[in-house]
Amino acid sequence: MGEIPFWQEYHRRYNFIAVDYLLYTYEVVQNIHESYPLPLLIGCILGILFLGIKYTVKTDAYKLTFNSKNSLAQKLPIAFFIF
Repeated sequence: MGEIPFWQEYHRRYNFIAVDYLLYTYEVVQNIHESYPLPLLIGCILGILFLGIKYTVKTDAYKLTFNSKNSLAQKLPIAFFIF
């Protein structure tokens, strides 16, 4: 599961670096905590999430999500176009 991100970052298969990441997770997490302002990043993400939810509730953006009269055959072409 972790081999794809590892491959993309290091352009190599699993090696001692990946094993070190697995064995010394505390040091890796501590290094991330020292390198990035995690409280600020998490706060910004939660703030944006809160504002997005508040906006969708205020505008009733999902009002017809579960109450739509459209059949599955009408929804599928739109879903294929989006994805």
